[in-house]
Amino acid sequence: KIAGAEIPAGNAEDSCDQRDLITGSGPSMRTELVHNTNANGYAIRQGDWVLIKARSGAVSKVPDWFAQANGDEPNAYPGELYNLREDLGQRNNRYAEEPQKVEQLSTLLERIRIGKSNK
Repeated sequence: KIAGAEIPAGNAEDSCDQRDLITGSGPSMRTELVHNTNANGYAIRQGDWVLIKARSGAVSKVPDWFAQANGDEPNAYPGELYNLREDLGQRNNRYAEEPQKVEQLSTLLERIRIGKSNK
């Protein structure tokens, strides 16, 4: 819309008008954001929560010396869950503590991936 381009029907189905956000006159039209850094590496953010559907969000293996220097512990769970309002640095994995949130975000991510959004 900002560029004045017409988008043919059936194209750009994951796009939305973000003029209000860009101009500072309103919030984002999106309530969630999907991250995809490699073929099978997905994460979803909704509100304050981010779910990483992998043992790590890293694209490549983090060197052991770097992990040790930063106090990173190996992840014992099949994914990671963080509340960014409380833990912006993503240091406290709440995957095991919040199974309902893991299930909710996993279901939403799958719906989005197969093209059945909540909208």
